[in-house]
Amino acid sequence: MVAFESAESGQKQWKAENDPKVEELNTRREDLLDQLDSLKNNRIEKGNVLRQLRICNESLKRQQEERQAWETTMKTAKTAYTTTRKAEEERKKERPWEERKIKNELEKILATYGVSNAKYHGGTYEGVTLLKLMDDLDDIFDEIQVYLINELQQDATGMICTKEEIKEVCGHYKELLGLVDGTFLILRTKSDDIQEHHYQLADRFITTWLEK
Repeated sequence: MVAFESAESGQKQWKAENDPKVEELNTRREDLLDQLDSLKNNRIEKGNVLRQLRICNESLKRQQEERQAWETTMKTAKTAYTTTRKAEEERKKERPWEERKIKNELEKILATYGVSNAKYHGGTYEGVTLLKLMDDLDDIFDEIQVYLINELQQDATGMICTKEEIKEVCGHYKELLGLVDGTFLILRTKSDDIQEHHYQLADRFITTWLEK
């Protein structure tokens, strides 16, 4: 997933930077071809235009080669991603107990910090419980990350991911929940205690939160 997204992002960036250049080169090429038609009897000027045309064609060729390279990279990354996703779906069908095992172990980690779902409330997490999660956010996600990486190394559950992806996902949710906690902490501040820096923090938190 990470490799596919990285390739997709790289291709988009390349197109954004180079598509205008290609358009400019094509326009330049057309202008040079028009000049050639009008310089049939002027060898010196015609030679200059031909040299410029050759340079222009070489630049267009390099652009085309780079474009094809990106398309090949995207095709390879997409194939790998599709294959991985398909294998993961098949694994889920064949061994559903694996996900239950991981889910149960993660719930045990949360429970050690007093974060447990309310059985009488549809199995969801209540507000007070979530406050406990926020209080120990770093420790909880560090422990979850260690557990998942250990499972991956032991291959006890046939996890289809990488160590880097585990770190990325855990870091993402830890940061996201931290932003949520910071935002609501400001919202809980009494109106009489609100100062300018609270507005600045809220604006920064919410903006970053929405970008996640």
